[in-house]
Amino acid sequence: TRTELNPQNGTFVRRLSAKTLRVLTASAGGGDEWLESSAAQRAVPTEAPRGFVSPHGSFKMCWDSMMSVLILYSTLIIPYRIAFMTPAAGPLVGFDWAVDAIFFADILVNFVTGTPAPTDDFSLLHAGEVQEYSYDLRLIAGRYVGGWLALDLVSTIPFDRIVQLAYHGSNADNTVLLRSTKLLRTVRLMRLVKLVRLVRLNHAVRRFEEKDLLSPSALRFARLIFGVVLFGHYMACMLMMAATYDEDRTEPNWVELEGYEDLEPSKLYVVALYWAFTTMTTIGYGDVTPSLRRLDEVIVMMAAELLGIVIFSYIISTMRALSQSFDMRLRLYREKVSAVRDFMHERKIDKVVQQRVRAFYSYYFERRSIFDEARILGEVSNALRIKMAYQAHYALLRPLPYFAHKKSAFIAALGSELQPFPAEANDVICYEGTVIADMYWLVNGTVVCERMLEEVFAPANPPCASEGGEG
Repeated sequence: TRTELNPQNGTFVRRLSAKTLRVLTASAGGGDEWLESSAAQRAVPTEAPRGFVSPHGSFKMCWDSMMSVLILYSTLIIPYRIAFMTPAAGPLVGFDWAVDAIFFADILVNFVTGTPAPTDDFSLLHAGEVQEYSYDLRLIAGRYVGGWLALDLVSTIPFDRIVQLAYHGSNADNTVLLRSTKLLRTVRLMRLVKLVRLVRLNHAVRRFEEKDLLSPSALRFARLIFGVVLFGHYMACMLMMAATYDEDRTEPNWVELEGYEDLEPSKLYVVALYWAFTTMTTIGYGDVTPSLRRLDEVIVMMAAELLGIVIFSYIISTMRALSQSFDMRLRLYREKVSAVRDFMHERKIDKVVQQRVRAFYSYYFERRSIFDEARILGEVSNALRIKMAYQAHYALLRPLPYFAHKKSAFIAALGSELQPFPAEANDVICYEGTVIADMYWLVNGTVVCERMLEEVFAPANPPCASEGGEG
């Protein structure tokens, strides 16, 4: 029988070649053991033993988030206070002490945080799966001491406060010595050691990227903006530090030459930041210039100009790459469709056929990745290839009755071979007598098989015509 449907709805079929079908039939009877046979399928414990911290637990995630905020705070505020001579006052003094105490606590937390267990299973590492974690104190301590401990100690120990407390606890002569300008400057500069915490911040950003909460292009753009702003902040502080470091000099600095000595530190910081951004973008209006009598200011501005050229070139190249990668799928789709249109125009294809071809590609790329799936899956390990293929095609194949009770391994292997095949109403999929080399799964719509004249010695193969729908 023939069922009448809306002719505007096309019949869409998933097609699989007969050669591929013969290969995959042997896997149809297999089970999910194919996906679970690898050692990479070990369960990752989220609960740590008593007294230890799980690397993937909620406490560790909250702790790392807090540490990232504190690292960002300290690496921004310390250069500002040193350059613009605005020490902490009031509640900020206690807050800075609390920040240092939290960094010391972070060292202790790292000594009780689980570490990846040693393994000789190369397939586990190659598959990129998360391993089991060890909570052996010797193993944890050995890896931490040989890794991040030295950096954490250097960036956490408050050398400036230790020096100040040592001199305040001594005799009066030492107190007078502490008040000398040179010693004060040296003690202030010792706080710049804390800037090595930026290395830990970069490590935290990489772990955030691994969570895949944002697209790679968006993350790259955010890192670019953050890096430019951070570098501009440091350039502004360097310019001000060149003017205020040696207070014993009688030559006027750039602040005095420009008449900014009466400005508040916050407003003066805005001026220095303005100079930093105009220098990085190679604009350089020249309204903020160094004092030529002070060699340190001239050297700072020359170095800033050279770095500005490098940063500007990096910004341009990165933005160009980002503009092409923000929606790479759309760009590749447009390139493909444009090539097909040029071909049809060159060959003078009929307008009606051109419209159907465009509809075909629109449907095809809505259900098939524009990227080279075979190449991408071929570059990863077998375990990851099965997982990726299964998750990529599960939503499409599971609703079909034929695949409702099939094993995951079969769906993973079959999904990569299927090709979208759209057919409009009244299209003929195959004719009687044709050697069928493909197998079709109807996703949506109706297919009608019409039997032609039969011969006595052999049954006829009816043609299959579509009546409309979507699949």
